[in-house]
Amino acid sequence: MFKAQVLRRSFSLWNRVPTSRIVRSAARDGHDSVTIHRVRISKPFLSRQRLVGAVAIATATYGLGQYLGLEVEIQEEEVSEKKPGRWQKQVRKEDGTLEEVDDQEANEEEDEHIDEEDEDEEDYDDAVLFFPTGLSRPKPKTFYRGSDPEWQEFKRISQDKAKIDKIRQDLINLVRGMVDAPEFAAKIGPVDHKKGRTWIEFKFPDGPPPEFERPGYELTEELEWRKATRDVEPAHHSRINKLLLPTAAAGALYEDTKRKAGQTWNDLAVYMGWAEKNEQFTVQQMMQQTKNPSLPSPSAGSPATAASASPFGTALPGASQQTAQTPPSGVGSAKELNFVLPDPKALTLDLGQFRQNFQKANPKHLHVPRGAFFLHALIEVYGDRARVTLNCLAVYDPKVGRFVGMNVNVWNSAALRQSPKGGP
Repeated sequence: MFKAQVLRRSFSLWNRVPTSRIVRSAARDGHDSVTIHRVRISKPFLSRQRLVGAVAIATATYGLGQYLGLEVEIQEEEVSEKKPGRWQKQVRKEDGTLEEVDDQEANEEEDEHIDEEDEDEEDYDDAVLFFPTGLSRPKPKTFYRGSDPEWQEFKRISQDKAKIDKIRQDLINLVRGMVDAPEFAAKIGPVDHKKGRTWIEFKFPDGPPPEFERPGYELTEELEWRKATRDVEPAHHSRINKLLLPTAAAGALYEDTKRKAGQTWNDLAVYMGWAEKNEQFTVQQMMQQTKNPSLPSPSAGSPATAASASPFGTALPGASQQTAQTPPSGVGSAKELNFVLPDPKALTLDLGQFRQNFQKANPKHLHVPRGAFFLHALIEVYGDRARVTLNCLAVYDPKVGRFVGMNVNVWNSAALRQSPKGGP
């Protein structure tokens, strides 16, 4: 009575058999009504075919990796015909007689010739292409030996008292000369370079500065693949790490969000009556008070005060009249929507505090060349108004005879004359 319709889907991008095809097939078989029951057979996630395919792919990948990473070292041993140690050689004298002498220069010349051939072979076996397989990584840490020229230079400088005194005086003059800038002299006054205490300590590193490398595969001129590494500059490594892990920017943004959330919670507590209202100045108000401390607070109804509050200074008369007469288009729409839109001119991020947090979490790293050493110092700078103690970290390179890097921070500051803030 009823004949089952078995329809197989041909190759298509669609997962279903079209309904029109089912209707035509039923009409061809003489059916008046068609009831479509679609059935989807779900396969288990870990089926036999998938397991076999996963094992095959893993085996092929492992075999390919082993093939690419295969290194074969062939060492050729040459059998020398000469006798071990010294051997005798006959040399004819001026009188015609023969004499046996030790020949050591022949062996040295042959060794030098073999070394030159090995260097030529290494130069010829340079890589044609290099494919990196990962990010840069630090090399294994090494230490100076007593025979290294850098350690010998450290030893010579530490025993030369005149050189030590000269380096100390150069650092003192350099730091106090930096404070002679107008922006510092306006706060502490003219600097007395002969006055002030200093504490300087030399720190010789135990090893060279950290080096970085990038792993990968290189193709030689003989069309052979082999594992290799390439040196990476420390500045490039630090830049890539900051780009991939922006912890400093994320921390500064978190501090700003935390401050705003705390301010919002305080406003809610004041609104609910849980706390008293504390007057907190916004960034714009603080900037306005810093620029014009004697000006009174502007009123909302005066157009002149509205024009003076412009961040671009004194506005034109026509512009002030137009501002007073024509309200902004956003005011009417805000009243119609019964809520106040945020002012686009208002700062949504405290850039000054954000910059301070960013610099605190992301200090500048000094580039230390090989053979350089550190100087830790506390240098006191005396001015007519105040004295400042600076914390310095300097890098001195004895190869060039000067400082190649320096970080200076204010460790302590005190005014020479302190007046009571509570009044006379």
